[in-house]
Amino acid sequence: MNQVTHAVRNPRGIQLIIAMAILSLNFWIMVRRLDEKSGTTDYIVTWGTFFIVAAVLLVTVYRALQKPVELQLEKGRVLLRGHTLPAEDIRVIMINGYFSPLIGIKPYGKRIVPVPFCFRFARDQDQGQDDLIKWARDNGVKLVYKRFIRWL
Repeated sequence: MNQVTHAVRNPRGIQLIIAMAILSLNFWIMVRRLDEKSGTTDYIVTWGTFFIVAAVLLVTVYRALQKPVELQLEKGRVLLRGHTLPAEDIRVIMINGYFSPLIGIKPYGKRIVPVPFCFRFARDQDQGQDDLIKWARDNGVKLVYKRFIRWL
């Protein structure tokens, strides 16, 4: 295997988008119900929480709508989103799901999958997953099928 290239996208984050939209709506309603009897602390906490939840919602939607990028599987390394990760630095490759699997590459020294190394295949998922499995086997990288924690 010399070099294999596949188009990949960011995770959709549908569950996170729905949860953050509900929380945003809830905090917006709370902000609208604040009156002159409410203290300064109530204003600061409610508005601050609303802005944090809204920011997470916007970032998640933005990431879900980004155009596909290329994943390059080369002998002994992975190139993704401008990051090069040698095979010996990869602790495990995790695959979550069946129909549109989410893939995470967890390097040594990381507790969760870093944002740049979490993706799903944009086109031809079966071929992409087969190539990734073959690359992992050829380079001695552990591959597991399980849920994993990621940030956004």
